[in-house]
Amino acid sequence: MMPVYQQRCAICHGVDGEGSNEGPALNDLERMAGFSLYDLYNTLDPETDSIHTVDIDGDLTGLQRWALAVTVAAFPVANQLPPSSDLATRYPGLLGLPGMATTKPAELDPTLQQALMWWRGNPHLVRTLIPPLISAIGLLQLAETDYRGGDITAAYGKLMLAYRDGYRPLRQELLIRDRVLVEQLQVQWQQLRGGLIGGASSTEVIAAFQNLRADLNLAHSKLEPPAMGEERYLWTAALFALAIGLGALLWWGLRRQKRTRL
Repeated sequence: MMPVYQQRCAICHGVDGEGSNEGPALNDLERMAGFSLYDLYNTLDPETDSIHTVDIDGDLTGLQRWALAVTVAAFPVANQLPPSSDLATRYPGLLGLPGMATTKPAELDPTLQQALMWWRGNPHLVRTLIPPLISAIGLLQLAETDYRGGDITAAYGKLMLAYRDGYRPLRQELLIRDRVLVEQLQVQWQQLRGGLIGGASSTEVIAAFQNLRADLNLAHSKLEPPAMGEERYLWTAALFALAIGLGALLWWGLRRQKRTRL
């Protein structure tokens, strides 16, 4: 989205977000930590934006506004090395959607703030850390937010992105685990898509969003590495007991030999 930024934003905010007399700096770490990605998105919404002119954001699609928000969020951490500790794995909720989009870094403690700011500036790396279905669930939550705000185009774009990048790559694997669930999910995707296009009632569409997210959570749990089930637990317990028994026999045999020698 840098070309769009250069065309519409750089004249006021600078080529690299350094700011000018016309607009504030976008590479100021402390200032930008006070905005969530969703806040940045809303500053480009012509219906709520009281700062920019229609020439700046009047014809932007929802996806373009999100892309610009992510582009701008990267300025404060451009070319910075990642945080020293691997907070992505220690605090997975830090990167999940919609939390990553709606959280203001300034509201976090300094260490988490540093990590979130860096990850916001490197979204291409975030994708590799979040399970696809969890990402799809987050996108659906954002799509529902767009829908509630009246932006059906943006909601539809996120719905299709969630399907294409989050669900479809795992469909065959999930089909092996639970065919009935896959068939149910296919119906739900189609119903939600049809509801958005066909103008279904808001109650129906919102319920469809919530039902789809719930079943995607179920699908994610089915694709998770299996926990130690009862059968595996019994085998482990049996092997453990066998090891104790062999140890006891060995101890008894050594003790008997010792007594014989004495």
